[in-house]
Amino acid sequence: MAFVADRVVETTQTTGTGTLDLDGASTGFRSFVSGIGDGNTAVYTIEDGVEWETGTGVVTSASPDTLSRVTVLASSNSGSKVNWTNDNANERNVFCAPLASIVHPHTTRGDIARGSSTGLVERLALGSAGQVMESDGTDLVWGAGLPRGYLAGLTLSNDTDATNDINVTAGAARNADNDGNLVLASEQTKQIDVSWATGDDAGGLSSSLTLTNDTWYHVFLILVSGTVEAGFDTSVTAANLVTDHSATKYRRIGSVRYGTATNLGFSQLGDEFRLDDPPLDVNLSQSSSSALRTLTVPVDVKVLAIMNAMFDAASAGNAAYISSPDVNDEAASSTAGPLANVGGDDVPTEVSTRTNTSSQVRTVATETRTLKIATLGWVDRRGRG
Repeated sequence: MAFVADRVVETTQTTGTGTLDLDGASTGFRSFVSGIGDGNTAVYTIEDGVEWETGTGVVTSASPDTLSRVTVLASSNSGSKVNWTNDNANERNVFCAPLASIVHPHTTRGDIARGSSTGLVERLALGSAGQVMESDGTDLVWGAGLPRGYLAGLTLSNDTDATNDINVTAGAARNADNDGNLVLASEQTKQIDVSWATGDDAGGLSSSLTLTNDTWYHVFLILVSGTVEAGFDTSVTAANLVTDHSATKYRRIGSVRYGTATNLGFSQLGDEFRLDDPPLDVNLSQSSSSALRTLTVPVDVKVLAIMNAMFDAASAGNAAYISSPDVNDEAASSTAGPLANVGGDDVPTEVSTRTNTSSQVRTVATETRTLKIATLGWVDRRGRG
């Protein structure tokens, strides 16, 4: 930060373009060391009645005191350091005073004043409509002003080549660290069977990965060399895209399942994903001892699984209970909480419950009979709190 102080005036006999040796405070004034302080940066003006220079420099307490000329703001030498000589008979004065370019840096309506890297006030031009002021960790900048966890647009779908291609619509999101925005200005299609490359209709799979049947691939927005792109990774934190392609920021925007040599067909509406051909994931004998059941929903994240379930009860009053592994392991019952959510009349019931990060839900029944679960889809918050 550059300082100014009242009544700081000295003279100098130094020639050339280097650091000034100061002669001491002029009569009735203070020295730079007294007014600005040793080691601090001062706003200075040097003039001899003919040549002049303004800038900032560091004050040093020594014998004699000195003032470096770090940054020249303006001068009679076309903005460069003046090469001081003794050609002019006038004494050279060095003083500290506010400069118009620092005090009034605005030149256009709507400008903002901010501190520069040199400690001065500088002009930040008015941003675009809708932008807000935010910090990038170093400076105040204009940004999209997206709130924490924001995600809009960025809808996924199977593309024309439904076997391998995923389309991502235009949209915007905060990155996973919530310290910046990722904006995909136009839709982009990525190929899951081709190593990642920049651009639309290009490879999307992180290059160190091998496409594998019956595997979940997370879909990300990534920032690579200043450009926002989409890509696929088995890591929920985009670790391979970061390592393989130098992605510096990322945000998971969904997940797709590669089945037997093809992407599973699906549709998306907001946070809800529905499978085109729901699989029968559970078809077994369920007893009153609970068990975890794996569904066709994304792995490594918790989602709200949407299921059709059916329980073949032997008699009235018997039923099954599908619950989240995150809650207490409790018995199914027709008389006590939490009761049951799959009736025993052998009629499918749509049930939704939260999974664990292994794509599992918990099942239990009042008696040992057949339980069937078809996975319809899931609700995925995709990083929103």
